Amino acid sequence: MTLPSLLQHLLVRVHNKVRAAGHALRISPRARLRKCTISITAGDNQLHIDADSDLRRCHITMEGQGNRLIIDQGCHLKGLVIEVLGNHCTLVIGKRVKNTGPGKLSCREAGTRLLIGDDSLLATGITMLTSDGHDIYDASGQRINAANDIVIGRRVWIGQEVMILKGAQIGDDCIIGARATVTGKIAATSIAVGNPAKAIRANITWHERLTFAARGPRPPADPQHDRP
Repeated sequence: MTLPSLLQHLLVRVHNKVRAAGHALRISPRARLRKCTISITAGDNQLHIDADSDLRRCHITMEGQGNRLIIDQGCHLKGLVIEVLGNHCTLVIGKRVKNTGPGKLSCREAGTRLLIGDDSLLATGITMLTSDGHDIYDASGQRINAANDIVIGRRVWIGQEVMILKGAQIGDDCIIGARATVTGKIAATSIAVGNPAKAIRANITWHERLTFAARGPRPPADPQHDRP
């Protein structure tokens, strides 16, 4: 372990509550964590936090065998509950993902994935669940609610208190309206609302910045906020 990495591990343990073997953590010296709780059980579970990411008051739990949690470069996350519970599950938060308040990301069971694309924006109160948390069986004794992946594309804006459940697939450049429940596929460049969420408009784009324009043509691109 290099000296910068060693110093970062020490700082993480000073400013956060950490219960994990050292080899389970791969945290960039350029990442910042403050007032977070990290609990990782033995079993080749790995947490990677990349450079320029900033985590505040997040609660991270990993239990089981062979799980991976990757928080990519430049993420700004606060108040999230993040859990990877099971065997060989993968949760990836892409580059420059931001959230505005508390929420929950849960990747459970065996071999499931929860993937959030680069430059996505998550509002407060969101919930993402790859599993129902309990088994449901039909009359023949067969389980009917197996876990399934959640895949979210690049530049997806997820509104306040949205629920995204197992099997959801959201294409690039979508907007998911407040309090929607996503259970299926939403095509790229769509606005989707409702329970279950349905697309109500296609071929849209969005900007993180707010221009205060009433109506009219799209403003010139701002390199700081508008990525291709």
